[in-house]
Amino acid sequence: MKKLILILLPLLLVSCANFNSDLRDALSSKGWELTPYNAPGLKLATNSTGFIVTLPPKPSYLNSVQQRLQVKAGQTITVKYRVSTVSGKPIFKATEGTDPANFSVMFARGLVDERWYATGTNYVRLQDALDKGPQVYSIKLVPELWQDVRGHQDADHFNSEIQDARIVEIVFGGQFRAHGVEVTGGTVKFEVLAFSVK
Repeated sequence: MKKLILILLPLLLVSCANFNSDLRDALSSKGWELTPYNAPGLKLATNSTGFIVTLPPKPSYLNSVQQRLQVKAGQTITVKYRVSTVSGKPIFKATEGTDPANFSVMFARGLVDERWYATGTNYVRLQDALDKGPQVYSIKLVPELWQDVRGHQDADHFNSEIQDARIVEIVFGGQFRAHGVEVTGGTVKFEVLAFSVK
């Protein structure tokens, strides 16, 4: 039995090291990915400057797309985007609440850790952006423009949390950010043409 353990132990250590390396590489990836909160079957195509996601009619919905990326207080997040009709006459609707369907950005320490959202109407109304060509959304990482997941603004808390921020998301929703948007009457395409944090 001891001989078997001595033979298998090095293999087990190598496997664990490879697993940890793979996990570390995955967590340090700077590519865009759909979060688990989107409709099943939604597809994301990435490229060197951003991503494209096509949203078919309800019951499909788009919630959030994330990138593992560190941000710092005082920087500005800039998103060059385009929202286009693929077919039909699409109408956007938030899956919850009464506010218009919109997108904005969020940063967090982890997927379910402390989350910070752009405040108030610091968002893009998707219906207004439809078929208007490339446009730019930007927001500075300063406490007065951000609120935590409970809707509170606190400069000390913001400055503490952003030091450990590891995820940036483009979030879709209405009154409730990152609760999703859907379309009726057609299919739309949302593209990020360029993305920067400076």
